[in-house]
Amino acid sequence: MNPFTRGPAPAELVALAPGATASFVKRCAEESSASFFWPKTNGQSILPIVRTALAELTTDHCSYCDSWPIDTTGEREVDHFRPKRRFPCEAYDWRSLYLVCTACNKAKLDEWNQQLLQPDDPSYSFERYFMVDSLTGELKPNPAASTDDRTRATETIRVLGLQRGGLTVTRRRAIASSSATDDPQRAFRFLSIAPRVTRAPDGREHGLSR
Repeated sequence: MNPFTRGPAPAELVALAPGATASFVKRCAEESSASFFWPKTNGQSILPIVRTALAELTTDHCSYCDSWPIDTTGEREVDHFRPKRRFPCEAYDWRSLYLVCTACNKAKLDEWNQQLLQPDDPSYSFERYFMVDSLTGELKPNPAASTDDRTRATETIRVLGLQRGGLTVTRRRAIASSSATDDPQRAFRFLSIAPRVTRAPDGREHGLSR
């Protein structure tokens, strides 16, 4: 999860969100499983516009796992951070929308709680909450963090599926190939600054390093 700064919402979303929100809230009140639709402009869904704007914020990386390019492992999807049917009033809220890969979207589904970290939160930084195991590619809470920060990191890893097998393998390969940089054309940009745990020859964790 690499930090980013959220820019302004696309004009089309700003213009159409109020009406679309009112309609969706009404449908949800009538039926809990009401279908969600992106509003249209000139007969075309604004989803591609929203997705493109979100991709510009993350340089086309997944907002959650930072994988790149997303198209190699799934599709470029839009996640409602606060699930749209639980929070229908925020279904078209720009602040709740994130570009994600298919795997992260499937892992999260409609789960949400106050502990989850958001990469565009001004107080968020990768090294504050997380560390990476150089040998396994596992993402772990930073042991130097506060109890609350470690709890939030643990919950974020769980809900977003950031410990899934394929992800740890690709992180490990990125570390081994020394491709962990903040270059926008690399996956896992946070690896360039991530605190890391190393191991002594006997397999014991040796400590944190950069």
